[in-house]
Amino acid sequence: AYGPMDKMFEETLNDAHRSAGDGYGNTFPGVTNNPLALFQPWMRLDRIYFSEHCLPISCNIVPEKAQHLPVISEFAWQISEPASLPDQ
Repeated sequence: AYGPMDKMFEETLNDAHRSAGDGYGNTFPGVTNNPLALFQPWMRLDRIYFSEHCLPISCNIVPEKAQHLPVISEFAWQISEPASLPDQ
């Protein structure tokens, strides 16, 4: 998170959790018996990115028995009007 790949994606895309998610959105480690991790996810490694053509409705973490918890997001397709040409 917040490494060079994350910065590269965020130059042109948006993070669904930041736009439409609740809480921290932690996804890793999903299933752990490690007391140092407090037996729960504590890092947000898994993300969904979207372009300006989408309008985020929701972004949620799915509670599953997995190493990385799944992320699910709902979007609406955002249709923009084409720019009008100036009168000549």
